[in-house]
Amino acid sequence: MLSGIVKFLLVASITVRAALQTPQDLHQKYYDIFPSGNRNAASHRWATYLLDRSEEMDEATFRSMFSSFCAVSGSPVTPFPGKRWKMTLKQVTGEDMIGMMYFCCAPCVCDTQDMIQVDTKTITTKDGPKQYHFVVIGNPCLHTEALTQKWVDPFSGVETSLARSAPDVRCSATVLEKATLSDHGHIILSMFFEENSPGHATAGGEGFQDSKELEGYCKRRAEDGYASGMGEIFRKVALISPLGNVFTTFVNSSTTVSTSSTASTTTSTTTSTTASPTTTSSTTTSTSSNTTTSIMDQGTTASTTALTTTSSFREPQREAASDSSDGISSNAKTTAGNLTIFNCFLAAVILTMKSTP
Repeated sequence: MLSGIVKFLLVASITVRAALQTPQDLHQKYYDIFPSGNRNAASHRWATYLLDRSEEMDEATFRSMFSSFCAVSGSPVTPFPGKRWKMTLKQVTGEDMIGMMYFCCAPCVCDTQDMIQVDTKTITTKDGPKQYHFVVIGNPCLHTEALTQKWVDPFSGVETSLARSAPDVRCSATVLEKATLSDHGHIILSMFFEENSPGHATAGGEGFQDSKELEGYCKRRAEDGYASGMGEIFRKVALISPLGNVFTTFVNSSTTVSTSSTASTTTSTTTSTTASPTTTSSTTTSTSSNTTTSIMDQGTTASTTALTTTSSFREPQREAASDSSDGISSNAKTTAGNLTIFNCFLAAVILTMKSTP
């Protein structure tokens, strides 16, 4: 009898893990993926969560999962034409590549154009192995001291650091926790959908925005000190070990610093699945940690002609260090807790079985 119960529980546990079929399913895993409850600049954790489970999905589902979060902010995204952008990015090998990406807001498009490149990695799904294109940045853990350097947040005017503003960007020595590396050893943030990707193509009837329309907006944003979208959080993470010939100008209330750099290098090609980081209790703003406002609905509509005429994009705020506002329903959080209890119960039953004569 007890053996039958254990088998039932094992099947139920496997069914729970295999339930990742839609973007909403992925969003329900938010608290598993971001232990601190803060996803700022930590989209590599979304990517690794999916890559570790690629063999459980067919190719179409695998691709769909990568359309459900923003590569820059880490914010969950509900895929639709207003959040799909045609991009031209530099590959790490030097050539330009046209493709599609999904974003939570227009400022993240600007940061992508400035900071992100494209690399490859062969991934196995239910449909077999295939080479995919992914957007990448350099490994910030090659210079861990940068995570604790102080800077002034353009939103609040309060001094902060990446360790406080992006608490799930964590290093174990020179390894970025929960990160997967591309073929050239860079940090995978999300997928770069090729021009002919079914359902994500730059032609064939699927609606999308063109990043070229934001040229003026991105320039004005830089002149205003990046006080929109993620502010400088993602940019500072990406510039710790910048790729290629990154050349950007930081503008804030007190200083203007121009940075030019060459490609970062690394020899590691493995996936990091180190110990889960602990939660943080530090704060950088007066935002309440009990707020339940959706991160997909925060902020104000971007005030540019291009955005007004082409989409209803909204600019979600980056999360404060202790802010657990993440757009995930309380039911989802309860479900995650219940699953943890269920798994502990299952383990206890199995141990009881083993100790029973």
